Amino acid sequence: MLFWLSFILLIALIFYLYQILPIAAAYNAKYYCSAVFVAGRDPQTLSDDVFPFHFIKNKIDEKNKTVTSSFYGFFQQTAIYRDGFGSTLIHQDEPDSIKKIPVNFLRAKNDTSKFFEKSNTNNFDSVELEKILDWEFQKNRDGWHKQTRAIIILKNGQLVAERYANGFDKNTRLMGWSMTKSITNALFGILIKQGKINLNDKNLFAEWEKDDRRNITIDQLLRMSTGLKFNENYYYKSDATKMLFLEKGAGDYALNLPLKFQPESHWDYASGTSNILSKIIRNLYKNNNKLYYNFAGEELFDKLGMRSALMETDATGTYVGSSFCWATARDWAKLGQLFLQDGVWEGERILPAGWVDYTRTPTPPSKGEYGAHFWTNTRQTRFPKMPKEAYLMSGFQGQSVTILPEHDMVVVRLGVNIRENKDLDEFVSKVLNLKF
Repeated sequence: MLFWLSFILLIALIFYLYQILPIAAAYNAKYYCSAVFVAGRDPQTLSDDVFPFHFIKNKIDEKNKTVTSSFYGFFQQTAIYRDGFGSTLIHQDEPDSIKKIPVNFLRAKNDTSKFFEKSNTNNFDSVELEKILDWEFQKNRDGWHKQTRAIIILKNGQLVAERYANGFDKNTRLMGWSMTKSITNALFGILIKQGKINLNDKNLFAEWEKDDRRNITIDQLLRMSTGLKFNENYYYKSDATKMLFLEKGAGDYALNLPLKFQPESHWDYASGTSNILSKIIRNLYKNNNKLYYNFAGEELFDKLGMRSALMETDATGTYVGSSFCWATARDWAKLGQLFLQDGVWEGERILPAGWVDYTRTPTPPSKGEYGAHFWTNTRQTRFPKMPKEAYLMSGFQGQSVTILPEHDMVVVRLGVNIRENKDLDEFVSKVLNLKF
């Protein structure tokens, strides 16, 4: 009996490894390629970032700007870096496909904005603030895997605090992961302001014409209430891991998913909806790559002075609107400040009137937890110590931009933290307890 149980467990382990190792190799190749060639990181410092896949072997080709990762030579995956587009996984069926996409722009990395010249260091308890920052920058606190890389606190549009871990500074690009979804939100706000789309638009894809998916609206995609069957799990071969690391086109994969529920009847966090939205933007500019590849830069990043922001594409050349944007902590803070200021920046309305209120209004089936590609806190379930009006961008491993309207504050926290929500809740509550 023990023999057969051990045999079954061994077979199950082999099956699991066979499923997960190609994803682990692709994850490492993609992340190492971006971290080295986009962020300028030392590859020797990246083991925490790719936890728990640090056992994967990585070969970096500085000349060709590629990273090839494998499990001791097996399940090999390769990513390539190109100026202006970051890194992209190369798929074996078309190894040169990503190289054929034209590069139309280059973005400056260093911060040239005067926004952070406006600082306020006089009207709060600076000694207590330093203690709070010391607490947040403690490594592996309480036995948890944790490394904070950057903290920025804005109050009344002015810089109150800015600190970086060793090896990071104001010019270091940091991965936003799912905070990229909030950039997708902003881009749709801009398109609506320009009159190019409407929240209630239906019949979005030819693939949806013959079934109930034709009734899915842009609003439901933004609110993740489409009813599409999508498995958001990162510990095995799921829709999320296949879409991001095994498929050539993230949006193409997601839009071919079937319905599980009727649209509007159910809420499920699903990165697939973000990439479907990204596919909609690509289709709007399908006849003009130059306009498509410059849209985010010209209409959002440049206007905010987010000179470091870099959206990465999949192998079809479409931006991965769910997950792959790199920017400095300062530039992530600017995006938060834009929403705090109701979509207005230096007197110019970037987002349409009412868009921020729409964004932070909870989606009914989400039970107060999610708005339109932003997390909300109406019922204080995820963040019980934060105010109810708080809303935030949130990404894998604890990336966050917390917006606190009643306090006129933006709090940015970037790094690696497996205890994401509890730690952030405690940190922000400590900041709010300061006497400003």
